[in-house]
Amino acid sequence: MKAIEQFKMEAIDQYGAGSIISEESAKKVLKTIGRSGFGLGHLKQSGMLLESGEYQLPASVESKTIATVKTFKPKIKKVSKSVLTPAPVVVEPVAEEAVMNLM
Repeated sequence: MKAIEQFKMEAIDQYGAGSIISEESAKKVLKTIGRSGFGLGHLKQSGMLLESGEYQLPASVESKTIATVKTFKPKIKKVSKSVLTPAPVVVEPVAEEAVMNLM
């Protein structure tokens, strides 16, 4: 959820829709939501700042947040085919008995 939407929702919960709140009240809401890097300047940019220095909350909060669905691709394991090499066959020389005829 965007920080500005979170601010609007929290401020409307605390003070009511369409309310005009002081700078101190806006700071309290900012502390409540606890978003770092989001401050009064962002509220000014969103058009909530009045000429009197106070902030007017919107009459309603329209959330433009679209639900996102994460899809996970299946992990493919690379399996290397191990080629079974037969053990080397050792051929032992057979000793032939040689018969010598001494003639």
